[in-house]
Amino acid sequence: MSDDEEFELELIDQPQPWWDTLMGRYIEEAGIDELRRFISLWVCVESQAIPEKMAETAAKNERFLKGNTLKAVDDK
Repeated sequence: MSDDEEFELELIDQPQPWWDTLMGRYIEEAGIDELRRFISLWVCVESQAIPEKMAETAAKNERFLKGNTLKAVDDK
């Protein structure tokens, strides 16, 4: 390939079996704390959080999933 060739990237809008297999194996083997962190980061990625604030936002999400913040109205 030469440096002059252009690459075209396209988004794949179809289910990818390899991804489902990978995620299934990860979920089976991961502990609850690791899954909580994964979900916290995944929410940041999907919500397009600012990259510089990703770790802070994920930490807030993790505290929420642990039940340490945003108490229910009934708790007041």
